[in-house]
Amino acid sequence: MRPLSFALLLLAGCQLDPWQQTSIPGRDASLGDGLSREGTASGDALKADGLPDGIKKDSKCVVDPKGETCDGQDNDCNGTIDDVPQGKLLSDLQNCGKCGNACVYQDAFARCENGACKMGDCAPGHYDLNKKPDDGCEYGCLVTNGGVEACSPGQPDCACDNVDNNCDGVVDETFDKQKDVNNCGSCGNRCLFTHALATCVGGSCVMGACDAGFKDVDQDPKNGCEYTCPVWPPLATDLCDGVDNDCDGKVDEDFVGKACDPFGVSGGACKPGLEACVGGNVVCQGAVGPKPETCNNVDDDCDGTIDNGFDKQNDPRYCGNCTPCKLPHAIAKCTAGTCQIAVCEQGRVDANKDPSDGCEYVCTPTGVEICDGLDNDCDGKKDGADPKMAPLGANPCGSKGACAGATASCQGAKGWVCSYGPDVEFKTCTTDADCSGFATCTGGVCPGVLALEETRCDGKDNDCDGLPDDPWPNVGKPCGEQGKQGICQGTGSWVCDAAGTNIECKLTTPGLVAKDEVCNGLDDDCDGKTDEESDDAAGKGVVDAMVHVNRSVAGKSYNYYIYAYEASRPDADATSAGAKTARACSRSGALPWASVTYTEAEAACAASGKRLCTKDEWVVACQGAAQTLYPYGASYSASACNGLDKGIGAAASTGSLATCVGGESGLFDMSGNVREWTTEQQGTTEPPQSTPIYVVRVGAYHTPAQGLSCTFNYSLAVQNVALPAIGFRCCSDTPP
Repeated sequence: MRPLSFALLLLAGCQLDPWQQTSIPGRDASLGDGLSREGTASGDALKADGLPDGIKKDSKCVVDPKGETCDGQDNDCNGTIDDVPQGKLLSDLQNCGKCGNACVYQDAFARCENGACKMGDCAPGHYDLNKKPDDGCEYGCLVTNGGVEACSPGQPDCACDNVDNNCDGVVDETFDKQKDVNNCGSCGNRCLFTHALATCVGGSCVMGACDAGFKDVDQDPKNGCEYTCPVWPPLATDLCDGVDNDCDGKVDEDFVGKACDPFGVSGGACKPGLEACVGGNVVCQGAVGPKPETCNNVDDDCDGTIDNGFDKQNDPRYCGNCTPCKLPHAIAKCTAGTCQIAVCEQGRVDANKDPSDGCEYVCTPTGVEICDGLDNDCDGKKDGADPKMAPLGANPCGSKGACAGATASCQGAKGWVCSYGPDVEFKTCTTDADCSGFATCTGGVCPGVLALEETRCDGKDNDCDGLPDDPWPNVGKPCGEQGKQGICQGTGSWVCDAAGTNIECKLTTPGLVAKDEVCNGLDDDCDGKTDEESDDAAGKGVVDAMVHVNRSVAGKSYNYYIYAYEASRPDADATSAGAKTARACSRSGALPWASVTYTEAEAACAASGKRLCTKDEWVVACQGAAQTLYPYGASYSASACNGLDKGIGAAASTGSLATCVGGESGLFDMSGNVREWTTEQQGTTEPPQSTPIYVVRVGAYHTPAQGLSCTFNYSLAVQNVALPAIGFRCCSDTPP
C-alpha cells in the first residue's frame, strides 16, 4: 500500500477536504514512493544569507554540518547559494540533476536516475496507451471479465456491452458500430423507420427509400414515411376532385381556373369572377352582380343610372353629394343641394348667420347656476345674485396643517375663496399677475392662494402640504456637538431656533471623556483619528495584544512578535464579525476576520503597522518552547480547540476556548477556528492567470484531526479567494 498524501486546495471558492488525494496545480509534492502529483514548482526568488555570491563569506553566516542543500540558503558559507554537488542530485525526486527540478508524471510513479527524470509504473487503474511520458498514464480503465474482451474475434454470438474489458483502448471489437443497423453508434441502438428502409452510416441511423404507397411529406425522419398515398402509383398532377392525386400532401393545388360570369351583367359595380377549386368542386369566386341602389355615387344595380331614387337636392340625408347635413346645435335642411339651418336648438341662436357653425351662441345652458361668474342656467342672473345658485357641495379649502377648519365663500369669477387662519402662509406677490388670476395682490400676498413653500420654522404645517417645516428636513434628525469629535462629541437632534427662521442642534446626550486609543473602530482620544498606533498629545495609541517569540530553533534564531489572537475587524464583537476594514485588531472576545483574501489580509496587517507571518514564524509560535505537535501538547485533543471534532460548526470568538492556548504562553486559537494566511507561497495557478497559491495554517472549525497539527501544511488557497473558514493574524519585528 503506497502512502496517502493529504492536501486541501482552495481555488476560486472551491474547497476540497484534506482526506481526499488531490492533484494540486502549481505544487511539487512527492507522495514518498515516486508517485507524484502533476504541477510545476514555483517559489519566491532565492536569497542569500551573506554577501552577494562569489565575493566573500559573510561573517554572520553559520556553516551547516550537513553541507549545501537545495533550500535557498548558503549552507556552507562559501558565498554561493544552492551550489549542491551533482552527486547529491542524481536520485533526488525533488531536485533531480539541479535544484528545483521535481520529477512529476500524471498518474504514474516517478524516479530520478543519474540526474534525469524517468517515468516508472502506472498507478493502479491507469495505462500509458500512447507511450508518451508527457501526459503520464493517460488512460483510466478497470480490467473486467478476467481481462478478456466480452466481444472479441472468435466470439460472434456475444452481446455488445460498451466496455473495454481488457483495457486495450478498443471496445467491443466484433461489432461494426459504424454500419450495424442493430448496434448503430452504440450497443443496442437499432435503426428503425416507419414504412422506410433503415441503414447505419458512420455510426448514425439514416432513413432510406419509402415503402410502396408511402411518402415522407414532412421531411422528418423521426416519423419515417408518415404519409399514405391515396392514389398509387401517383399521377403527375392534381385534379379538382378533393384527392391528393400526385401524393405531395396537398389536395387540388395544381388547379388553374378561368374567368367566369354567373350573372351575365357588366357595367357599374358589376364585374366577372375567377374559377377556383373548393372541396373538390369548381366554383366561380369574386364575381359581383347587381345590388340594391344606395346613395354612394356608384351604379350599384348596374342599370346605367347612378344613385337613382335618391333626392340630392332637397333631402338633408343625401344633400349635394350623398352627404348628411350635420350643423352644430341646429336642425338642418337641404336647399338646392346645400345644407341650411331649419331651426336652432332651444336656447341657441345663429348669431353670425353662418350655417357652417350652426347655432353658435345666445346662451349655453350648462345646468344649474354655480359660482363661476357665468349665467349657467341662462336666466339673466349670475352666481350669488341668482337665488337658484347651487350651494358648494364639498369644501375646496386645504384641510391639512394650519388650513384645518377653513371654509369657502363665493367671490364671482374668482370662484369659492377660502377663509384661512393667521398660521397659513400665502403666495407672495408684487402685482396681480403674480396671483395668476386667482386673487388680487394685497399686502404683498395673494389672499387664499397657498404658498408653494413655507418660510417659518415653528413646528406647524404653514403651507398645508402635510409636512411641517418641510424646508428644514433635518428637524428631529440626529446631530453632533460642534467643535468636538470622536467619543467626546455630544449628540442630540435638530430643532427650530427661537427666531423661527432656521434650525439649531439641541444636545440630549453629553460627550464622553477622552481616553487612550483601543482597537474598536472609535476615536477614543478625540483627536479625529481612529485606532491609530502612535502616541500623541491626545493619548496613547492602540496596543495590540501580541506575544514575544525569542528563541533558537534548529540552529536558527527567531525574535519577533505575533498576534495573541486571530485578527478581527475593529467593530467586531462576540456575536458579529463587524464591517469596518481600516485595520486588523488583536483582542479577545471578537469573531475573527474571515472571508478575507490574501491581499486584503496583507493590507489589514500593514494598516496596523505589522505584516503577515511567515511559515516559520507561525510554526515556531504554534509549537512553543517544547516543540510539541499541537499548540496545547504532544497528542491530539478533540475538545481543546475548535476543529471538526469539537462540533461547534462555525468560528468562535477569539480566546473563548481557554483550553486552546499555546504553544507560546498567551497565544490562542493556533489550531482550528479559522485557517490563517501565511507568506509561504506554493506555486501558482495555471497560465495565463498564474495567480499565486499560499499555505493557510493550520485548520478550521470544519477540519478533522489530521489537519489540526502545527506542522500540517497541505491547506492551500489562491491569492484572491475569500472563504468563511480563512482568516489571518499579524506579526511584527518590533513590540506593539
